[in-house]
Amino acid sequence: NWWFEKYFWFISSENYLVVAGHDTQQIEHIFARHLGSHDVFVQADVAGARTCFVRNPGGGPVPPATLREAGTMALCHSTAWDKHIIISAWSVPVEQVSRGGPPPEGDFLLVDGFFVRGRRDFMPPLQLEMGLTVIFHVADASASRHRGERRSRYLEAMGDPNAVRDDSGDDDGEDEELLVEDGDEQQGSGKDAAHSHVADDAPGRGAEDMGVSNKEGADKEDG
Repeated sequence: NWWFEKYFWFISSENYLVVAGHDTQQIEHIFARHLGSHDVFVQADVAGARTCFVRNPGGGPVPPATLREAGTMALCHSTAWDKHIIISAWSVPVEQVSRGGPPPEGDFLLVDGFFVRGRRDFMPPLQLEMGLTVIFHVADASASRHRGERRSRYLEAMGDPNAVRDDSGDDDGEDEELLVEDGDEQQGSGKDAAHSHVADDAPGRGAEDMGVSNKEGADKEDG
C-alpha cells in the first residue's frame, strides 16, 4: 500500500498528489510527517471545509487547475455541499502555516487548528463536483511511454520546466522517505516502490480524471 491510501486523496489532472485527513489526528500526522517546503495548504471560509495539502516535492509553482481541484475537494466536504453554495477556496504555501501556538508577531488566521500567516490566494468560485475513477499503476518498463500524458498545459505555456513532471527515477532519497513510511512499503524494496516524485509514481499515473478513493466520496456523489 502507498502511505496516502489511509487518507482522503486523489491524483490531480496535472499529476500532483492531493491528500487530506479523515479527522484531526490524521491531519496532524500529514502535516508533521509528509509535507515539504514546496507543498501547498488549501482551505475555504465555510464551515466544515476539509484541509487539503498539495504535494509538490519538485518545487516550482503548483498550476491553477490542480489548486482548483484541491479547493473543490475541500469544499465538497463542507456545508457548502449540502446548501448548494458556490464559493471560493484559497491556498497558501505550507511555509505560511504552523500548528501548536500563534506566531510571535504579525497577523494570522486560525483555520482548522492551523495558524495561517500572510496573503491568501483565492480561487474563482468552484462548482461542487466529485466523482470516482479507476486508477492504475503502469510498470516501470512502460512508464516512459506515458510520460507527459498528465502534463500541465498552464506551466507549458509559461515555459516552466516542471510542465512535464520528471519520471526518470533519479532521486536523492528525501522524497522517497516522504512517499513510503516504515511498514507501508509496497512488496519489494523501497527503491523499487518509490521514485523522486510522489505524484509521478503514485498509482494514478495515466488516470483520466480526478478520483476519490473512499466510500464517503461515492456517497456524496450519489446524494
